[in-house]
Amino acid sequence: MRGCSRSKIWPSSAASAAWATDAVATGLAAVDALVARHGGGGLCVAAAGGVTAAECVVVPAALAAGRFGVAYADYPHVAGVVERCGGMDAFVKAAPAACPDAE
Repeated sequence: MRGCSRSKIWPSSAASAAWATDAVATGLAAVDALVARHGGGGLCVAAAGGVTAAECVVVPAALAAGRFGVAYADYPHVAGVVERCGGMDAFVKAAPAACPDAE
């Protein structure tokens, strides 16, 4: 977007934060609906029978939602995926807190 400064799009950081919060909430609601339709047992795609790339995207996004004031627990199907995957060794090892350079 050449010639377009951030201040022209979002006149304040409050407007920017509100937009981000709405975008995250809208995204989690859409994912929750998809998991409700296709998921099961704490998986995004029940027919897959195990972890797919979907869980590898949904779990970090749900955990990061808190930075924007959005509680993933408000989305029960997403929360189920986070709960199931949160106990898996690969997700535990990949969590930001487990990384050596985490602040």
